[in-house]
Amino acid sequence: MQFTVPKFIDREAKIVGPFTFKQFLIIGIAGGIVFLLYFVLPQAQLIIVTVFLIGGALVLIFVKIQGRSILVLLKDFFMFSSSPKLYIWERKDIPPKFLKLKKEKKSKLGEEKEKASAIVVTGGKLREVSTQLETKTK
Repeated sequence: MQFTVPKFIDREAKIVGPFTFKQFLIIGIAGGIVFLLYFVLPQAQLIIVTVFLIGGALVLIFVKIQGRSILVLLKDFFMFSSSPKLYIWERKDIPPKFLKLKKEKKSKLGEEKEKASAIVVTGGKLREVSTQLETKTK
Protein backbone atom coordinates (compact mmCIF):
# COMPACT_ATOMS: atom_id res chain seq x y z
CA MET A 1 0.00 0.00 0.00
CA GLN A 2 1.33 3.46 -0.92
CA PHE A 3 1.14 6.45 1.36
CA THR A 4 1.40 10.08 0.40
CA VAL A 5 4.19 11.85 2.21
CA PRO A 6 3.55 15.52 2.95
CA LYS A 7 6.15 17.93 1.63
CA PHE A 8 7.44 21.20 3.03
CA ILE A 9 6.75 20.31 6.65
CA ASP A 10 7.77 23.35 8.68
CA ARG A 11 7.07 22.18 12.21
CA GLU A 12 9.46 21.64 15.07
CA ALA A 13 8.86 18.94 17.64
CA LYS A 14 7.29 19.98 20.93
CA ILE A 15 9.82 19.04 23.58
CA VAL A 16 8.66 20.70 26.82
CA GLY A 17 4.87 20.97 27.04
CA PRO A 18 3.54 23.16 24.22
CA PHE A 19 7.00 24.68 23.54
CA THR A 20 9.81 23.65 21.25
CA PHE A 21 13.32 23.46 22.66
CA LYS A 22 14.23 26.95 21.36
CA GLN A 23 11.08 28.47 22.81
CA PHE A 24 11.68 26.81 26.17
CA LEU A 25 15.29 27.98 26.16
CA ILE A 26 14.29 31.60 25.51
CA ILE A 27 11.69 31.57 28.31
CA GLY A 28 14.22 29.87 30.62
CA ILE A 29 16.89 32.51 29.94
CA ALA A 30 14.41 35.36 30.53
CA GLY A 31 13.18 33.68 33.72
CA GLY A 32 16.76 33.16 34.93
CA ILE A 33 17.59 36.83 34.38
CA VAL A 34 14.47 37.87 36.29
CA PHE A 35 15.41 35.47 39.11
CA LEU A 36 18.89 37.02 39.40
CA LEU A 37 17.48 40.55 39.28
CA TYR A 38 15.08 39.66 42.12
CA PHE A 39 18.00 39.81 44.53
CA VAL A 40 19.48 43.02 43.09
CA LEU A 41 16.61 45.39 42.21
CA PRO A 42 13.92 46.96 44.40
CA GLN A 43 10.35 45.66 43.99
CA ALA A 44 9.06 48.49 41.71
CA GLN A 45 11.99 48.28 39.28
CA LEU A 46 11.84 44.49 39.28
CA ILE A 47 8.20 44.53 38.13
CA ILE A 48 9.00 46.90 35.25
CA VAL A 49 12.06 44.90 34.15
CA THR A 50 10.12 41.64 34.45
CA VAL A 51 7.32 42.90 32.23
CA PHE A 52 9.81 43.94 29.55
CA LEU A 53 11.94 40.78 29.73
CA ILE A 54 9.10 38.27 29.77
CA GLY A 55 7.14 40.32 27.20
CA GLY A 56 10.18 40.46 24.91
CA ALA A 57 10.71 36.72 25.29
CA LEU A 58 7.09 36.01 24.40
CA VAL A 59 7.32 38.30 21.36
CA LEU A 60 10.48 36.49 20.21
CA ILE A 61 8.73 33.16 20.61
CA PHE A 62 5.24 33.69 19.21
CA VAL A 63 5.26 36.66 16.79
CA LYS A 64 5.80 35.85 13.14
CA ILE A 65 6.16 38.32 10.27
CA GLN A 66 5.34 36.88 6.85
CA GLY A 67 5.63 33.37 8.26
CA ARG A 68 9.12 33.92 9.71
CA SER A 69 9.88 34.24 13.40
CA ILE A 70 11.46 37.36 14.88
CA LEU A 71 14.60 35.36 15.70
CA VAL A 72 15.08 34.41 12.05
CA LEU A 73 14.48 38.00 10.96
CA LEU A 74 17.00 39.31 13.51
CA LYS A 75 19.57 36.72 12.42
CA ASP A 76 19.08 37.64 8.75
CA PHE A 77 19.30 41.36 9.58
CA PHE A 78 22.61 40.98 11.39
CA MET A 79 24.04 38.68 8.71
CA PHE A 80 23.09 41.20 6.00
CA SER A 81 24.42 44.14 8.02
CA SER A 82 27.77 42.50 8.69
CA SER A 83 28.42 41.19 5.17
CA PRO A 84 30.20 43.30 2.53
CA LYS A 85 27.93 45.04 0.07
CA LEU A 86 30.03 46.04 -2.93
CA TYR A 87 28.16 45.15 -6.08
CA ILE A 88 30.13 45.67 -9.28
CA TRP A 89 28.70 45.03 -12.68
CA GLU A 90 31.34 44.68 -15.33
CA ARG A 91 30.05 45.00 -18.85
CA LYS A 92 31.70 42.68 -21.32
CA ASP A 93 32.49 44.53 -24.50
CA ILE A 94 32.03 42.13 -27.37
CA PRO A 95 33.16 43.50 -30.71
CA PRO A 96 30.39 43.57 -33.32
CA LYS A 97 30.47 41.04 -36.14
CA PHE A 98 30.51 42.40 -39.68
CA LEU A 99 28.84 40.40 -42.40
CA LYS A 100 29.70 42.19 -45.61
CA LEU A 101 30.76 45.53 -46.98
CA LYS A 102 28.62 47.40 -49.46
CA LYS A 103 30.19 48.77 -52.61
CA GLU A 104 28.95 51.94 -54.20
CA LYS A 105 29.44 53.08 -57.74
CA LYS A 106 29.48 56.71 -58.60
CA SER A 107 27.97 57.08 -62.02
CA LYS A 108 29.42 60.50 -62.82
CA LEU A 109 33.05 59.77 -62.10
CA GLY A 110 32.95 56.09 -62.85
CA GLU A 111 34.95 55.27 -59.75
CA GLU A 112 34.25 52.33 -57.58
CA LYS A 113 34.51 53.09 -53.92
CA GLU A 114 33.94 50.96 -50.85
CA LYS A 115 31.53 52.44 -48.42
CA ALA A 116 32.48 52.37 -44.77
CA SER A 117 29.03 51.30 -43.66
CA ALA A 118 28.50 47.65 -42.98
CA ILE A 119 25.77 45.41 -41.72
CA VAL A 120 26.32 44.77 -38.03
CA VAL A 121 25.02 41.67 -36.31
CA THR A 122 23.75 42.83 -32.93
CA GLY A 123 23.09 39.46 -31.33
CA GLY A 124 19.34 39.24 -31.69
CA LYS A 125 16.43 40.48 -29.64
CA LEU A 126 18.13 39.88 -26.29
CA ARG A 127 21.08 42.08 -27.21
CA GLU A 128 18.66 44.75 -28.45
CA VAL A 129 16.75 44.74 -25.16
CA SER A 130 20.04 44.84 -23.23
CA THR A 131 21.16 47.88 -25.20
CA GLN A 132 17.82 49.59 -24.59
CA LEU A 133 18.10 48.96 -20.85
CA GLU A 134 21.68 50.24 -20.71
CA THR A 135 20.91 53.39 -22.66
CA LYS A 136 17.42 53.85 -21.18
CA THR A 137 15.76 54.23 -24.57
CA LYS A 138 12.54 52.74 -25.82
